[in-house]
Amino acid sequence: MKRAKGEKRITCLHLPTPFPVGSVNVYFLNGPEPTLIDAGPHTEEAWEALCEGLARAGSAPERIRRIILTHGHVDHYGLACRIARASGAEILAHKGDAAVIREHPEALYRWTAFLGRFLPQAGFSPEWAKGISDQIARCHAGYAGAVPVARVLQDGEELSVGSFVLQVVHTPGHTPGSLGLLDPQTGFLLSGDTLLKTITPNPVLQVFDDFFGERFENLVHYLTSLKKLENLPVRRVLPGHRAEIWGIKTRLKTVREQIEARKAKLLAIVRGREQTLHETTERLFSGLDNRQLLLAFFDCLGHLDLLRREGLIEYDQRAGLIVVRAVGR
Repeated sequence: MKRAKGEKRITCLHLPTPFPVGSVNVYFLNGPEPTLIDAGPHTEEAWEALCEGLARAGSAPERIRRIILTHGHVDHYGLACRIARASGAEILAHKGDAAVIREHPEALYRWTAFLGRFLPQAGFSPEWAKGISDQIARCHAGYAGAVPVARVLQDGEELSVGSFVLQVVHTPGHTPGSLGLLDPQTGFLLSGDTLLKTITPNPVLQVFDDFFGERFENLVHYLTSLKKLENLPVRRVLPGHRAEIWGIKTRLKTVREQIEARKAKLLAIVRGREQTLHETTERLFSGLDNRQLLLAFFDCLGHLDLLRREGLIEYDQRAGLIVVRAVGR
């Protein structure tokens, strides 16, 4: 546990997660209504770390009155159910992720069932698709419980938290309902996973009815969110994982450059020949295990969506498989 640099009223608790990203940052803001920003995964290890961290800060789970969730992934909202049972805390989240949080694990099962149907259309074998979907459903179901989101947050809304007045900043991309919390007075931003110091958030695929119809294109929204952050008075970022960020413009520039470099590499791959989305992913990344391959596919599709928006590639369907090709070939 440590206090965020330069701000004694915010305590950062590092809670362990079972995921490769490592620990998650949960922020404690004391005051008349003790508040947590995110909650960590529903594991005994995370619960013990939370209790120990709050005790060192002079508090306890049963004293928490509000939990503000930055987005609907289990490493961020998983423990909220247990904290709320202990304290009666009010749960707040953006409307874009509220249903996922309220309806766990049913929403998780809908998502994994969707993956099981869609991945074969992308060129993955039906056996692999079912195996990875079932694995995620089994593993993630226990890392959270259903959370009664009592208040749905809107972009631009202001929240009084201790001595702060925090502005809700909707930053869709990593998820549809990702949000940050900005203190315009001091310039700190609690960013969730939208902006991280050394890694970029995965553009996790969302459920859709028709690939060729309306769907949430993560990276398209993510770039818009980065531009939004660039225009805000942010001096310091307190992220959902790893170290805080000073110099937001430098980090934003680096993220954009990485996205542009990956787009260029992908376009060179696609220009070679028409191919399935699976083939494109395997050519962009190699030697990955099952979970890494799925995240790589999400990343690949996100960058392809950007190229399609620029008119450089197009999607089509051949014998039930979605294929991608460069425009002009």
